[in-house]
Amino acid sequence: MLRAHAFGLAMSAALPLAACSAGSTCAPSSAPATGPWARTYGGPEADYAQAVAVTSNGDLVIAAEAESFGGPWVLKLTPGGDVRWQKKIHGLLSAEARAVAPTRDGGVFVLAPWGRLVVRLDCAGDVVWARALDNGINVFPDALAATHDGGVLVSGTIVQDLREGFDCFVAKLAADGRLEWDGSYGRGGFLDESCGSLVAARDGTYFAAGEYERPYGERTWSDVWLLKLDGTGRLLWQKSYGRAESWDRWPVLREHSDGSLLLASTSEASPTREVWVLHLDREGEPLGQLRLGTNDGGMSPRGLAALADGGFALTGSIRAGLDTMEDVWLARFGPGGELQWSKRYGEPHSIDRGADVGEVVGQRLLVVGDSASYRDRGELWQRYDAWVIQVEADGRLPGLDRDVPTSVAPLHVEPLVTSASIRAAGLSARSASAPLRTTDAEVQAQFP
Repeated sequence: MLRAHAFGLAMSAALPLAACSAGSTCAPSSAPATGPWARTYGGPEADYAQAVAVTSNGDLVIAAEAESFGGPWVLKLTPGGDVRWQKKIHGLLSAEARAVAPTRDGGVFVLAPWGRLVVRLDCAGDVVWARALDNGINVFPDALAATHDGGVLVSGTIVQDLREGFDCFVAKLAADGRLEWDGSYGRGGFLDESCGSLVAARDGTYFAAGEYERPYGERTWSDVWLLKLDGTGRLLWQKSYGRAESWDRWPVLREHSDGSLLLASTSEASPTREVWVLHLDREGEPLGQLRLGTNDGGMSPRGLAALADGGFALTGSIRAGLDTMEDVWLARFGPGGELQWSKRYGEPHSIDRGADVGEVVGQRLLVVGDSASYRDRGELWQRYDAWVIQVEADGRLPGLDRDVPTSVAPLHVEPLVTSASIRAAGLSARSASAPLRTTDAEVQAQFP
């Protein structure tokens, strides 16, 4: 078992908070703290919640993909799940909003990756500015994080030369949308690098996590990759974490208030799939490591939250044996890395998936994702709604939670120094149109 201090962490807020200014949808909420609840939000087609941010008054802002409404979708909810406003970004070919982060004035930054679009909304859901990222070849933004000077950090993949593979890029936009700096991080050639998760640290440095492709034998595998940058994008160090013949990928990165890092990922080495969690110091060296597994089907983590008691929570999806059906998976761990509980949520013989998790009042956990359990609209792939659930600190959501037997074992992965170099990404951040349209999603309550 892990030593009790292996994951010892200082107190931390789970989700970044934004201050709210005056106004009907911006003033502090008068709603009392709520207990567990579950709601679906959607239209006639498929809709998927991707990420959540919590404002300082407890309101929830959700970024979603909305095929029902034909555009990236943003919803603002009360702490109890009632809709304050819901809007789509009109005129884009893709319907996905992938990431959301709070601004200092109670608004949010929203990322619409297929439009290469970063949009700043105020607390009423109106556009402050919109910027389209471009390098003249191919750029695909995948993550964002609010910075402590009021700006926003964006990362993803970029093609610098059509004769080469993908590199990671990171760019910094000021609070007014100006591009302050950008960087492309990679090795050139046809080995790929990507950055899909970001932390804007309290000391003004930045961390980007992604994947680092590597050849081994006759095949190409991937490691989890972590970069540390200074406030101008200069590369301070880079390290990878993985095993020789495995795909170690899809990392999610978070920071605790003591400055240490949590890094969760999926490791696949045929025929097994495991979840890895690394607790790292600010130089990327392991302070604690664990791996998770279950006999009840493979787990895939997508959301990670650092909790106020020094522990952490993971969400994603879990299968039932060889069944192709899935449930939302949510697990809570204590400050020493000890598993407190592991649960699944949803209806049997359907598909329900978690995408992001945060901590709210009373040490409760809030999960956003999608569900095909509660609407009958024809074929299964057409029936997804955005799903938001809030569970008690012990995981209870009456009538919807089931325990998941989960194994927790020590892990020993040595970080390796990698060899990517930095060059200018050559990005522009031009002013873009982001017209908003109010949507009329149907809301259904599963509990209470």
